[in-house]
Amino acid sequence: MGQLPRLDIKTLPGPETILRRELGNGITFLARENFSSPSVVVSGYLRAGSLQEEPDMAGLASMTAASLMRGTQKRKFGQIYESIESIGARLNFSAGKHSISFSAKALAEDLGVLLDLLHEVLLTPTFPKAQVDRLRAEMLTGLGIRDQETSARADLAFNELIYKGHPYAIPTEGTKGTVAQLTAANVRSFHRKYFRPAGMVICIVGGVKARKAANAVSTRFSSWKANGKAPDLSVPSVKPPRGLKRVRVGLEGKSQADLVMGTAGPSRSDPDFLLAALANNILGRFG
Repeated sequence: MGQLPRLDIKTLPGPETILRRELGNGITFLARENFSSPSVVVSGYLRAGSLQEEPDMAGLASMTAASLMRGTQKRKFGQIYESIESIGARLNFSAGKHSISFSAKALAEDLGVLLDLLHEVLLTPTFPKAQVDRLRAEMLTGLGIRDQETSARADLAFNELIYKGHPYAIPTEGTKGTVAQLTAANVRSFHRKYFRPAGMVICIVGGVKARKAANAVSTRFSSWKANGKAPDLSVPSVKPPRGLKRVRVGLEGKSQADLVMGTAGPSRSDPDFLLAALANNILGRFG
C-alpha cells in the first residue's frame, strides 16, 4: 500500500479564507467561497435547545423545530414544500440539547430564494393546530419504535445514570408521556420566548462571493429584533456519580444486546476537550 499524500493545512478553511461578520442584533455570519461547486450550503443554529424545556414538556424543542415548515403567515404547508422543490433545494431543522439547527442546499443562483424562505419559517411560522396534532402523532409513533430498540434504550439508560438530576438526562425527543401533552400553544410559546437573533450563527459555503452572501444575509436578518427580556440560557454544572455504576434494561423478545460504557467528559470550554475527543475517537470509534 502506498503512502497517503501529505496534507497541506494551508488548503484547509481558516481565518484567511473565511469571511466573518457580526450583525448588530447578535447574529454571527461566516462564509467561505468554493467555486468548484455550483451549489451553496447554508447551515446554522439558534440557542433554543431542549435545555430550555420544562421536564414535563420534554420534546418541545424537537416539536418546534419540526413544526417550523408546517405553515407561515405567507404560505401553507404544501406551498412551502412546493417552493423548495421548484428550485431543487432542501431545508431541514432539528433540535439538540443547546440549539435548534438548520441546514439547506440550493444552486448558488437560488441563494436569495433560499434565504427568503429561511427567514420566513424562522420568524413568521403559524404552527397550525391540525399540523401540530399530526406531527405529535408522528413523534409518538417514532418514540414507540425507539423504546423497542436496544441501542436507543441503552443510550437512554446511560444518560439517566450519568446525568441523574441534570437536564442532560432527559432525551431531546422527549417521552411518550410528555409528547402526548404538547400542544400548538406550547410550541408558539417556546418559539416566542427562545427564537432570538442573539447567539444565532449562519454559515454559507459554495459558489458565491462571500461578501455577496454576507449582504444577502444582512438584508434579510439585520432588522430582526427580539421581544422581551432575554431568557437565562445558563447550563447547570454536571455532577457525575462516584464509583462504578451499572444498570440493566430488559426488553422482552430481543435476542441481541447493546452495551454502553463511559463517564462524563470535560466541558466544551475545557482546554482538554479536544484532546479528550481525539482520544475517544482513537480508543472507541475507529475500531
